[in-house]
Amino acid sequence: GMYFWNGLCLLCAWFFVRIVFGFSSSYFFWQDTAEAYNNETVAVPIMGWYCFSNISLNCLNVMWFIQIVKGALRAVGGGKKAAKE
Repeated sequence: GMYFWNGLCLLCAWFFVRIVFGFSSSYFFWQDTAEAYNNETVAVPIMGWYCFSNISLNCLNVMWFIQIVKGALRAVGGGKKAAKE
C-alpha cells in the first residue's frame, strides 16, 4: 500500500527533478561556461572544477536513478528472482 506509493513518488520525483530538470540545467550551465571561457571572465582551474563537479553529480544522479528503478522492479516483481541479478 503506502510503501508502493511512497516508492513510486520517489521514482517519479527523482526522474523529473534530478534527470529531466538536472540535465536541462546542465545544458544551460555548459552554455554559460563556454561563454565565460570565451570572455575569459572565470579562471580556468575554477571552471575546470565546476565542469568536473557537474559531470560527477550528473553521473551520480543517473547511478542512483538506476538503483531506484532496480529496487522498484524488485518490489513489483516479487523480489527473489530480480534480487539475483
